Amino acid sequence: MGSLGIHSFYLGRAGRGIAQIVVTVVTLGLGGIWGFVEGILILLSKPGSSWHQDANGVELAD
Repeated sequence: MGSLGIHSFYLGRAGRGIAQIVVTVVTLGLGGIWGFVEGILILLSKPGSSWHQDANGVELAD
């Protein structure tokens, strides 16, 4: 589901999530690279950064 941008909705970035869905559908799946890169950024983010918090500002668990 990461290639569709579902993680963006969880992180409170609905506009980005919708854009990822549109790009992935229009490019017949090639836009999934965007979600893959963001997934890596989330996994490598340090606690306290905006990538390491959900929509309510709660730290993501490792």
